[in-house]
Amino acid sequence: MSVTIKMNSVAVKELEEEAIKHIENIANAVKDRAKELVSGVVLEVRTGDLREAIDVQPVEDKKERVIGVRHEKLKYAIYQEMGFVHYQSGKFVGPNAYMRPALDEVIAKLK
Repeated sequence: MSVTIKMNSVAVKELEEEAIKHIENIANAVKDRAKELVSGVVLEVRTGDLREAIDVQPVEDKKERVIGVRHEKLKYAIYQEMGFVHYQSGKFVGPNAYMRPALDEVIAKLK
């Protein structure tokens, strides 16, 4: 015995639009949490530039979202997230991660 489900193009489009809304909501939740984390939780606020640069951008096909720092002048953003070797002392400075913890927290809430 088998079951075949046929969906018309309107139903498929509606499902796709609903999925895109969920993706957008999840991406914005990660963005908002990352901004909270760089607002004094894991990093001291100096200028607020990093917080303001965290953004969600649609990918070309509009079905995916990229969450990240949208300003190339903020080259230090990746060093805060991943850690770095200090240029004078040669010592590793541990990460002050904000994007990955934000993603992990949002995913945990979805489960």
